[in-house]
Amino acid sequence: MNLIDGMSLINSLLLIAGFILIGVEIIMPGISVSGIAGSVCILISIFLIADNIAEGVAITIIVIIILAIMFYVAVKVLSTGKLYSKIVLTDKPHKLSTIEELEVLVDKDGIALTDLRPTGFILVDNKKVEVVSNSRFIMKNEKVVISHLNGKNIVVSPIKED
Repeated sequence: MNLIDGMSLINSLLLIAGFILIGVEIIMPGISVSGIAGSVCILISIFLIADNIAEGVAITIIVIIILAIMFYVAVKVLSTGKLYSKIVLTDKPHKLSTIEELEVLVDKDGIALTDLRPTGFILVDNKKVEVVSNSRFIMKNEKVVISHLNGKNIVVSPIKED
């Protein structure tokens, strides 16, 4: 029942399952069951395969190198294409750095680009600006007015439509 140099079928399956589960974790990150289960599978496999500590260390180093290669490939694949645009924010808000730039916006109307609960983005003077709602939840596409500044925070209120 031995496959390669004393490695049993169970050890092979545990090692392969561990790599697959960790691959799933790399693609869908978060401390989840797949990452923990994959790590446990690989550790159990290493303990079953290794005959002594030196062999266990060598196998662990090889596993770490393989995982690093998997991570590198996953990052390269995910950093291009359609999936990248779903993961990474590419549309950056307009940065207003000085108080004078901020004060010019007071009393101007805008449209909520996102839900404000209480923070979000609005479009004012063709600029995407991060703001804070002063009263309540404001829905996307609702009209707002910049009421005042609170330090460097731009505070908005909903415009009452009659």
